[in-house]
Amino acid sequence: MDRTPAQVHAQLKWALACERLSFVTDPPTGATPEGALADLAAAIAQVRHALEELEAAFAPDSKD
Repeated sequence: MDRTPAQVHAQLKWALACERLSFVTDPPTGATPEGALADLAAAIAQVRHALEELEAAFAPDSKD
């Protein structure tokens, strides 16, 4: 299945959002957990936005 540019873009945004959320919820050694948790709301908002973009890009009527 060939993907449209919008679908590829949406998948990349989704991957980035998941990585950010992963970092926030399980910071690597040496990172301050307090600093990462301060970004939790922003990370969740990014995931929500990325999911909406994925839904739009892969909707049956999506032509881009």
